[in-house]
Amino acid sequence: MRKNLREEIHRNLREIRVRAFDILPALTQRFREQASHRHPEMVRDEYDRFWDRAWASGEYLRTDGVILKYDRPLADYSALDFKKDVVVASLRRYIEEHGIASVLEIGSGAGMNLIYLAQLLPEVRFVGLEPTSSGVRLGREFAREIPKELRLGDSTGPLSNVEFIQGSILDADAVESLEGERFDLVFTAAVLEQMHNEIETAFAHIFRLATRYFYFFEEWLEANSRLEHYAYLVHHDYFRLSWRYLSERGDLEILDRTIPAIQPGQVQYGVVFGRRATT
Repeated sequence: MRKNLREEIHRNLREIRVRAFDILPALTQRFREQASHRHPEMVRDEYDRFWDRAWASGEYLRTDGVILKYDRPLADYSALDFKKDVVVASLRRYIEEHGIASVLEIGSGAGMNLIYLAQLLPEVRFVGLEPTSSGVRLGREFAREIPKELRLGDSTGPLSNVEFIQGSILDADAVESLEGERFDLVFTAAVLEQMHNEIETAFAHIFRLATRYFYFFEEWLEANSRLEHYAYLVHHDYFRLSWRYLSERGDLEILDRTIPAIQPGQVQYGVVFGRRATT
């Protein structure tokens, strides 16, 4: 009897979730009445000011933010811990499992993901494409001399297997300059959230460069079925596509889809990992 009741509860929850997805598009216009509208220049300027301030102030090291594990707050846990334990650990697993030798990060920010990965995987080549001058500058500084907050061992650098290039994935010239590089993996991590209004261009350019594998750590709709999460995404004009957007393309094969247990409080992230179907 207990087993049957548990199965019924899970079945009803799944049905509620499906119905929620059906009504979310209808709610979008109401949420957007007071929403901001993101555009590439605004985002670039915001983050050009952000990176220096965030690193100098120790914002990434603060442990008083709301980061949850199974909806329970984690004590003494920072945004940098989240990057290392969730994003970087996930990427490392896929890179090692699939014998990936070269990686391009779209929107590498101050380079923290790649600085971690370059230390963990010294035989892999890493490149970061970042639109802000402050992010590129910090990434290059960190590669020359690894800050103690980003060190995973005794080495202080320099890291010879990582480089940072200034440019935007929305810029056709920047994409063209990288097309001959042949990266085994192209990935984003909390970057497409800023490109909801240019998402068709972003994906078109990403898949010009992603000739083998791709990885997207983003606010997929399936991870944000709660109304408060979806409302937050719409109000801030963040990325909010279903991962069906990728699975319905004929040239891609989805290999894995996951929703990590550890999440920030306001929105939820999901991971989609896959490859080009022609490879």
